[in-house]
Amino acid sequence: MRKIFRKFNSFEAIIIVFSIFFSIIIILSAPALFNYKKLQSKIENQIESNYKFKINKINGIKYRFFPSPHLLIENSKLYLIKNEISELTNTKVYISLFRLYNFKDIKIKKIFIEKANFNLNKSSFKSFLNHLNNETIKKLIIKKSKIFYKDENNDEVILISNLNQLNYFINKNNQKKLNIKGDVFDTKFNFLWTKVLSNNNQSEFELKFRDPTILIQNKITKDKTENNGTIKIKFIDNKINLNYSYNQDAIKFNSIDKNYNKYSTEGNLTLKPFFFNISTKIDNHNLDVLIKTILFNYFNYRNNVHKNINGNLNLKFSNIQNAYLNEGYLNLVFENEKILIKNNNLNVRKIGSIKMLRSMFYEEKGNLSFITELQIIIENREEFYRRFSTPIKNRIDLENIFLILEQDLDNNKFTISNISFNKKNDFNFNIKELNLVEKIPFDNFQKLRNLINNKLDEIN
Repeated sequence: MRKIFRKFNSFEAIIIVFSIFFSIIIILSAPALFNYKKLQSKIENQIESNYKFKINKINGIKYRFFPSPHLLIENSKLYLIKNEISELTNTKVYISLFRLYNFKDIKIKKIFIEKANFNLNKSSFKSFLNHLNNETIKKLIIKKSKIFYKDENNDEVILISNLNQLNYFINKNNQKKLNIKGDVFDTKFNFLWTKVLSNNNQSEFELKFRDPTILIQNKITKDKTENNGTIKIKFIDNKINLNYSYNQDAIKFNSIDKNYNKYSTEGNLTLKPFFFNISTKIDNHNLDVLIKTILFNYFNYRNNVHKNINGNLNLKFSNIQNAYLNEGYLNLVFENEKILIKNNNLNVRKIGSIKMLRSMFYEEKGNLSFITELQIIIENREEFYRRFSTPIKNRIDLENIFLILEQDLDNNKFTISNISFNKKNDFNFNIKELNLVEKIPFDNFQKLRNLINNKLDEIN
């Protein structure tokens, strides 16, 4: 009897298990038989209510229960306010299964979009920022997609960014978050934006780039008339910390802890019309920063500036890592679609200063070179002759030295040509003519001293 009872119990248990299993399968799969075309407008309205954007012009809705119950929308279009920003395929709308049985009440848990192209311009991007700051949203996940940012006329693509994964949601702590992993200009980045909804006036974001490693952190507080914030930028081992404020007319900013960072800046930008005045201090760097970074970019973009970019950029160099130069400045003017060097100066310790009159970069046999015409202004003649060990018989009433300095940037080799004293030689500053003159190589101060003294000896 006991064995029969045990067998009966085992059999009964198996029946119960199979009954529960098939009941679950029936509950999960039954919605596949529903007519979702009748539900289309309800689904569209529920998405707009929960997400404050529109997915409409839906074509084809199917029900799937793996890995969890969801509606598969085969084709649709995504609108942000009135802007169509994407054509979507196979969008997954995750739902509450039991609410689905009640056609009057559909509850959406999250939306999953994959392999989509998003087309943005100034207008739609402004709509997105408004959504980010002011609207509530349920969970949105986007994977393996792309953003195409176009000009105002939608004629030209200005920027393309890959979205490996985007999560946009409100968490249990009532924080609205936007988390993006992607790449732009072949550089990978992570972006995290956060806003505590209980304090609607404050938000912050963190942006990390890889190769090169750049970290940008920003916190902002908004009020009715002006917005204030702090931004921290870390580039390799360099840091810039800024306070800033802005309204609809202008932006102002200035560095925090100016005395402790290699870079500090302050300035203002007026927006209508756009014009800027920016002063930046670069501390404790060698001349490569000036030549290979600043002047090289100036040379590349000096005749290719957007017509609406106008202003002044004043660069100041301090504590230069050089035995003979200690500080200087470079003033750039942006106007009429060009960048002009308004003024420049490098201070020569106890002697005077150096002024760059003309300069350019050129490439020859695969090597990049920088060439410049310099004016060395002698303010302390006695110190100059002492430093250069110039014989008394060769000393003249020296006020200026003019010369052409050339640097092979790939091999770090230097040459000098066209040396003259007090009066500048008359010549055309171009590659063809400069290649005709004798270029004298030097790689240390002793050789430079000998060059100058030999030239002084020739004129005496």
